Amino acid sequence: MNMASNVIVKLSTMVYPASDTPNHTITLPSLDTILRLPYSHTLLLYIYPPKTHPSKNPTLNVLQSSLSNILVPYYPLAGRLTRNPKNNHLEITCNAMGVVFVEAETIQYTIDHFGEFTPSHALREVAFPPAWDYSKGLSTFPLLMVQVTRFKCGGVTLGLMVHHSVQDGFAVAQFVNSWSRLVRGLDLEVWPCHNRVRYLGPRQPPQVKFRHFEYEPPVGLSDKSTTCSNVMTTCNLFTFSKSQLSVLKQNPMLKTKTKYLCNTCRTFVEVCDQGT
Repeated sequence: MNMASNVIVKLSTMVYPASDTPNHTITLPSLDTILRLPYSHTLLLYIYPPKTHPSKNPTLNVLQSSLSNILVPYYPLAGRLTRNPKNNHLEITCNAMGVVFVEAETIQYTIDHFGEFTPSHALREVAFPPAWDYSKGLSTFPLLMVQVTRFKCGGVTLGLMVHHSVQDGFAVAQFVNSWSRLVRGLDLEVWPCHNRVRYLGPRQPPQVKFRHFEYEPPVGLSDKSTTCSNVMTTCNLFTFSKSQLSVLKQNPMLKTKTKYLCNTCRTFVEVCDQGT
């Protein structure tokens, strides 16, 4: 057990698909590789405040077995990244090498201690799996890492570290929703499609008919003399109420603030509070 930072790691294991899965390679379209470095994961946190009836919380065995089951339809998550030796493009080798699953508990912190869960070093250590050593190579790190953390007050967080080249925000939400259905004993509503090149790959030969902003340098990095090391970045936390989220869902094409937000913000960390 690891007692660093008042966090006890009770279990750290690799979870594999519950049954045989296809063994092949999935080529990643350019859209999946141009925004993020391959040696990074996106953090996503789900927050579950203390319940009146803690016995209704899913057990560790249920979470672990359902994760193994959901990895069958979502088998690319259990694979590893590689580069095509001919063109150096990123690919997913679907080899069922598994995902990381960690169970931890904190003997010091309660859910309320972190307030609005503003990103911090303490939160990173408590709620997410330990940082992976990327120096061992592209094909050595899992594409999904999960940590269930139980707090002193009885609250629970589910921290995910997902490789952005494998799943974007919408795909991660679909994965979590599908996983939660299996936890509750339900069947999947939506089955994932893994043939990305068919729908997102370039035409052969390529046909460039309009300007592609996604291939241009990010705002503030157009100057070739500018590097990522000397660019100041800002991390902010934006809190949205249920009514505000409803407005955003009803008006997804807002042209003013939404356009400004998309043009100026590059990285988002989603915090989902299941108790509000």
